[in-house]
Amino acid sequence: MFGSEPLTDLSTDRGAASLVRYARRHHARELTVTEPAHLAVFDVLETAQDGDLRRRPPQDRRGVLERMFRRVPPRSPLTPRHAAAAPDVAQEWYEEKAVAGIEGLMIKPANGPHPPGCG
Repeated sequence: MFGSEPLTDLSTDRGAASLVRYARRHHARELTVTEPAHLAVFDVLETAQDGDLRRRPPQDRRGVLERMFRRVPPRSPLTPRHAAAAPDVAQEWYEEKAVAGIEGLMIKPANGPHPPGCG
């Protein structure tokens, strides 16, 4: 036995694969505590309620995103991305977040649609 998983022979592919699966599961559980992940959501392109939002401008899509996040618990690893219209605010955030290991900016026209293939 390795943990609660029965292993008959580690020299076989099946036994070795079983050990790898066990190790991955337990390592993943450990990582959720030691290295929690956070998902910053940048945009919403479609919802069941609103349909296809890609032709709508970013400020409209941001409103939909904020509405969706009203139902997310406060300590959730899901967060809506920060949005700023003022370049100096965006520059300040960029400098602050870089120190924390967060890098990158997504810049979009405030009144344009979401072009196909655009990240």
